[in-house]
Amino acid sequence: ERARLLAGGRPGATPATRLPDFYAAFPAEDALPQLLTRLHASAAAHGLALLRSDYRIADEPGTPLARVSLQLPVHGEFEAVYGWLAEALADMPALGLEAVGVRRGDTELAPVDGEVRLVLFVRRAR
Repeated sequence: ERARLLAGGRPGATPATRLPDFYAAFPAEDALPQLLTRLHASAAAHGLALLRSDYRIADEPGTPLARVSLQLPVHGEFEAVYGWLAEALADMPALGLEAVGVRRGDTELAPVDGEVRLVLFVRRAR
């Protein structure tokens, strides 16, 4: 249901009715702690260590949304980083990937250290 609303709303809806449906499909701001917990649990399930988390929240001008910018240093296997990101992006339609960077050690078999920048949009309680 949420993915359908994000994709364009109800069949036959007019542009005037599609926009409220679009915004209603985003998670509410009060769900943010649970969403962040899910994101961290998913990383742990993939065997990744999120070394610390930096979150910033700001209003998205002209909308009822807030942009939550996430900067997450990550340590683990290269494939696990991309598996986690693919899963998180598929499970959370309001989540977007801004950047991912990884650094390898001396050997290709060693775990990688990296940084993931994500953005999560939530509907402000007004």
